[in-house]
Amino acid sequence: MVRLHLRRWSAGIAVAGGFLAAGAVPALAVPALAAGELRITSRDMVVAPGHDAAGEVRISAVGRPRPLDVTVTVDIDLSGLDAVGTLTPTGTGWVCLRDADLLRCAGGLDRRGEAPALRFRVAARADVALDTRAALTVRGTSAVGTVVESTTVTVVEGVDLQTPPEAALTAGPGDPVALPGTVRNGGPVPMRGAVLTLDVDRPLTYAGDHRNCRHREGGPLVCRFDTDLEPGVTYRLSTPLPLRLDERARDGVVLADRLQWWTTDDWARLEPDLDGSVPPHPAGTGSPLRLLAQHTPTGADATSWDNWTEVSLTVTAGDGQPPPGTGGGDALLPVTGPGTTLTAGVGGLLLAVGALGTVVARRRRGTPVP
Repeated sequence: MVRLHLRRWSAGIAVAGGFLAAGAVPALAVPALAAGELRITSRDMVVAPGHDAAGEVRISAVGRPRPLDVTVTVDIDLSGLDAVGTLTPTGTGWVCLRDADLLRCAGGLDRRGEAPALRFRVAARADVALDTRAALTVRGTSAVGTVVESTTVTVVEGVDLQTPPEAALTAGPGDPVALPGTVRNGGPVPMRGAVLTLDVDRPLTYAGDHRNCRHREGGPLVCRFDTDLEPGVTYRLSTPLPLRLDERARDGVVLADRLQWWTTDDWARLEPDLDGSVPPHPAGTGSPLRLLAQHTPTGADATSWDNWTEVSLTVTAGDGQPPPGTGGGDALLPVTGPGTTLTAGVGGLLLAVGALGTVVARRRRGTPVP
């Protein structure tokens, strides 16, 4: 079953650079079109019920000479999206207006023939059924051409990968750096496999040779795992990621990198859109990097004041008579156990000797013996 990683991919994107408003869509002057000179890239999307997901449209001019400062419009047909939820444009560089089921955004191509990425978020209703699909038709129009693309939005089961938000390390120029990593399946269902990526900054290089990791200079480090991640369980890397800081790194410089976890389904959709930044060469030949489950240790009682029972025992004979072996006195313990016979015999002998001594003494004094 396809599942979605709910961590937001575009946390750094500023919201509402463009805007969404009801009303008439203004007519834009568009010169004669030369078909086939624009290119649109818009990947398919997945979203979980009650959550939202980020999407984007990229548009550029193809071939040379490239046009200079050409206006471009992007029309998105939202008529099929009602079955899923709503779409809201975000980011900067575009002015967007909505009329009924049509969202029209106006922007421009720069001197390189590229327009800013048109970013948006699709929010799914909480009650939408799994595997509901909606098609978005995207049309790009400019003086240099027009092009049409289709994007499919699919409602899938949600998976929540969780990892600590920050990790602070220190190292000197030329030093090795051991970067630990943990991930927790915070969702309600098991998840098959995961992908770990690290945006390695230039002074920092990957120094490992794990067979399930690959990296090239200028691109991300990508490690793939086929471990089953159980709900509520935290997993750690079998060994920290081996990195090395360049000897020419300047003292006091702070390098900002991102260690990010993906579901295998998310990464499969994202990887083709990285335009060559995914390492093409073979992975390492050493031992694989693995994920090890970290079960929470037990043994510390957090509320030790409520884990004992006070016991009192009242001893009764039942018929008012002393229990056997107590001698009828105050002692409550019968004479039992090893050596009982010897102890009783010696006691009887001492009593007899004492009685005999009393008789002899009375006779000597002339006292009658009863």
